[in-house]
Amino acid sequence: MHRLNYPLQEVQIILFAEDTMIRFKLTQPQAARLRSLLRMEYTILELAEELDASKRHIRQACESGCPHRVDERQRTWIVGTDFAAWYTTLVAERKHPLAPDEAFCLSCRKPVKLIDSQTITQRDGIVREVGTCPNCGKIVNRFREKTR
Repeated sequence: MHRLNYPLQEVQIILFAEDTMIRFKLTQPQAARLRSLLRMEYTILELAEELDASKRHIRQACESGCPHRVDERQRTWIVGTDFAAWYTTLVAERKHPLAPDEAFCLSCRKPVKLIDSQTITQRDGIVREVGTCPNCGKIVNRFREKTR
């Protein structure tokens, strides 16, 4: 039997934090307001008001690994620019570029290789690839840059 070198509770907390970190997401208007954050400490309420988010949402960010500190009176302080940098790296980690023969299936919610793909050039010069998803059989579209 393999013996663990760390307590089981710590492992569960780490897994919970990673799971929560994946689920944490700001809306597009909230993410746009990140640019207006200053290099100063915000309380959870102040940051929630600045981003037009709920206090619960900001607390969830702190549990997910957002850089913050807790003072002797148990108040949580978050530096605005650090929060913005943390969220930008979090979003960048989620993005995965597609291979040339792949498209994102909205039904399966994952990238798939196109079956029977056809390339269509539209009137405005945008190239569209139309194919079938191998998992669900629905039509999948992928748009590419305009041809020059």
